[in-house]
Amino acid sequence: MRVNHAELAVRDSGGAGIPLLLVHGSLARDFLVPLGEALFATGKLRVVSYSRRGYGRQSYEPVDMAGQAADASDVLRQLGIDKAHVFGHSTGGSIALQLAHQAPDRVASLSLGEPDLPLEHLPSAAEHEAGLEELVESYSQESKKEVLAGVLTWLHGPDFPSVVPPEMLDLSADDMEIYVKAEYPAYRGWRFGREAVQSLEMPIQVVYAEHTVKMSRETVDVLGQWSSRIIRVQIAGATHLFPMTYARETADVVAAFCVRHAAPR
Repeated sequence: MRVNHAELAVRDSGGAGIPLLLVHGSLARDFLVPLGEALFATGKLRVVSYSRRGYGRQSYEPVDMAGQAADASDVLRQLGIDKAHVFGHSTGGSIALQLAHQAPDRVASLSLGEPDLPLEHLPSAAEHEAGLEELVESYSQESKKEVLAGVLTWLHGPDFPSVVPPEMLDLSADDMEIYVKAEYPAYRGWRFGREAVQSLEMPIQVVYAEHTVKMSRETVDVLGQWSSRIIRVQIAGATHLFPMTYARETADVVAAFCVRHAAPR
């Protein structure tokens, strides 16, 4: 699909179910595939997902977070979906937040899977900033697979090869350039805070892992401090990779939220 001067690969389960848009995180274009399958298997949802700009070696023009949200909105428009429930994971959760802020009429409800917030809002901002800068710097000194291994060890643990299929690891390594050259600068330039969150009127839940990293724990806490309306749901036993490793459990949480807040037919 041609979206805002970029070619995006779009998956649409079709059907008459409640429309749900999935927005994947950085380095993880296929990490939501198991979740999408589990969501469609509930028999209640029409599941739409897409590979964000540049992923899969597609040509792209770098955009800011508002541009990423505009991509998501245009995918829905071209599919004839006026309003959808949205689940975004990691950076995809940040894009989902931006989408809900700039195009609220497009979003029926918002499920945020450990989204990132601008680092300035987190208690350990300096620590997280140093870690991300080290990651970007390592890209110029190590192989893509070595850098990816460091990221997944941080997010999940050293046993990540036992839960991430080799083909997904290869795809993620190939997409490392997109993060370093386009997505990280866009994220660092993103301005989004308390007032933007408090302006959102659609139902919102934050889905997070029991064994997540410090940065994600702080983000979940900050969102809860900013808005008492936000529901928090924990996936027991999981790490940041929960949409893939705990796909069925995550699907149950997301599907129930969508059904609960679906408009009468």
